[in-house]
Amino acid sequence: MSTMTVLARAAGGEHVPDRAAMRDSYKRLRELDDGLPPIETTDLLSSTHWS
Repeated sequence: MSTMTVLARAAGGEHVPDRAAMRDSYKRLRELDDGLPPIETTDLLSSTHWS
């Protein structure tokens, strides 16, 4: 399971309730993991993960 998968599954839930929380969480994780691409190049903010 990758970081991207965990974040995608958490989207809209208790721990990552909205896109602002996703951006914040992703920013903090990216500071620790130089292998994560910029969030804008992922689908984590797309409507696929948010209702």
